[in-house]
Amino acid sequence: GRKAQVIDRPGDLAVRRVQLVVARLDLGRNLGQGGLGHNRGVVEAWRTQGTIVIGDVGWDDSGTWDPADLAPLDLVDLFTPNEDEARHYTRTASAQSAAAALLGRVPRVVVTQGRDGVTAAEAGGVFSLPAYPAHTIDPTGAGDVFSAALAWAVLRGGTLRQAASAAAVAGAMSTEG
Repeated sequence: GRKAQVIDRPGDLAVRRVQLVVARLDLGRNLGQGGLGHNRGVVEAWRTQGTIVIGDVGWDDSGTWDPADLAPLDLVDLFTPNEDEARHYTRTASAQSAAAALLGRVPRVVVTQGRDGVTAAEAGGVFSLPAYPAHTIDPTGAGDVFSAALAWAVLRGGTLRQAASAAAVAGAMSTEG
């Protein structure tokens, strides 16, 4: 069967045997009827088959940052917001406090911080990793590379620290041109 499926459009969800799903949460103003929230039954079926669900969230152009938008996190194993998104949704002042606050909604969190590295949290605590040194030429796509490497490391059974570290290295290296 398929190893992974990336969900970014409403029609993408179908019950298939997959090991990993990377999906956006359902922010109605951004995705219409797509995302995890409107496809709860399919995602729940995947999870009963052992599928790992990694959730992401988009920028809230409305500026509301309504915590209710995060309701689909109950379907997610690992949440990957950037620092601004995490701080806005949790009304906290730092990536570390935002990651800790998000643990009340999801088992594992990785907050990306660009040049400042990454902060991650799970039941064992919160930790931060510095950014991997890179001679950045073009940062376009670094976030996508980070997410892909994170998903790969999680699927291979790496710890959260190993996965975040691998993702940070891959994302940084992707900016070098």
